[in-house]
Amino acid sequence: MTRRVDARLRNVNAKGSFMADDKRTAPRFFLMTPQPATIGCTNADVIDISVKGARIQLTESLPVGSSLPLTIETEGAALVLPARVLWSDLAALSLDDEESDRYQCGLEFAKSPSILGHYIDDLVRAHTAVAIEDGRHSQRYRVTANLAGKFSSIPPSRVLDISVKGARIGTGSLLPIGTSGPLRFMLNGNEMPVDVNATVVWSRAAERKGRFEAGLRVEGVEDWLKAVIDELSLRGGAVLELNTLRRKFDPIATSRTSGLVGLLR
Repeated sequence: MTRRVDARLRNVNAKGSFMADDKRTAPRFFLMTPQPATIGCTNADVIDISVKGARIQLTESLPVGSSLPLTIETEGAALVLPARVLWSDLAALSLDDEESDRYQCGLEFAKSPSILGHYIDDLVRAHTAVAIEDGRHSQRYRVTANLAGKFSSIPPSRVLDISVKGARIGTGSLLPIGTSGPLRFMLNGNEMPVDVNATVVWSRAAERKGRFEAGLRVEGVEDWLKAVIDELSLRGGAVLELNTLRRKFDPIATSRTSGLVGLLR
């Protein structure tokens, strides 16, 4: 098994895969549910997309520099985008014969048809895509204290992590995206009550069976939330989360598929 894994890793390295410099000039959007597509004749899933390019996941490596059409099936018709492979990385190794290795590739589109912008706008309006840059402007802290919170009219929930832009909470049901309401919790019993307005921007099943998680966006109270984070950190109730973006925007990190081991990139 070890020799098989090592051989596959050497094979990927020998192909000279690389990560292109981050020179994006257009907003990039993460798809909450990967969108089925084909690249050439190979099945793939679109993980994130912009009018300039996309990141896809598939079960084979693509040659860097190759030009292939990316076809995305939409409700109206197939969206065909001529693309060039900028980078290709092994993302997860299979440990048994029931699973295939997973690769991720970065694509650059040869042109940006107006229909692509409309397609992305429709995804955002349907709350099935979220701007990745929204998650890059603030550091997130994992709440290690048992911090209960109350959001909108749902039963009390636990606050899992927090930033000056929002919070992640554990819930007993799947919250509809777009739900708005007050988020309230207290530090150290009755001291320092926190009461802000929040909106659900994503919601999904949690690892624990029968539980769910929701991401809340909070706006206009950054200084206040920074004070809350500082207070939590001083009391040992919060630590800087170094893996937030990977957990949120990497399907290999968020999925728990048996027989696959995700690779840190």
